[in-house]
Amino acid sequence: MENLQAGIQLLLVGMTMVFIVLVLLMGLMNAMSVLVTKNLPKTNVAMQKIDNSSGETEEELAAIMAVFATKFPERKNLNIKIKQC
Repeated sequence: MENLQAGIQLLLVGMTMVFIVLVLLMGLMNAMSVLVTKNLPKTNVAMQKIDNSSGETEEELAAIMAVFATKFPERKNLNIKIKQC
C-alpha cells in the first residue's frame, strides 16, 4: 500500500511540475513574441508593376501570385523573382 501511495504522489508531483514548466514556457514565448513584433517596422502594402521580362502571360503570373498568397498569407509583401529556364 505504501508503494501505491508513493507512486501516486510521484505521479501528481511530476505532472504538476510539467504543467508549471509548460505554463512558464508559454508565458515566455508570448512575452518574446510581443517584444519582437513591437520592434518590427510597419509595412505598407502597395500595388507594384509586374516585371514581365521572363515571357509569362498575365494569367500565369496571376496564378503564381495566387499560389504564393495562399501558401504564405502572413507575408503580404513577398517579393518573387521568376527565372526562365
